[in-house]
Amino acid sequence: MEVTDPVCGGRIPLEIVRAHEEFAGWSYFFCSAECAKCFRENPDAYVGDRPGGPPSVDAGR
Repeated sequence: MEVTDPVCGGRIPLEIVRAHEEFAGWSYFFCSAECAKCFRENPDAYVGDRPGGPPSVDAGR
């Protein structure tokens, strides 16, 4: 399974995720500590609307 880093938009395999954050009951995954830091400083800039499911995980694609 791959995940999308909400900060840089990079796609990474879940097994090599470098950082993980929880925000408003959702899980977000990052390719680097720097992307995670940017997210922590201003998460609202990256989450947008959260319809239906976690935006950072694309199950089955």
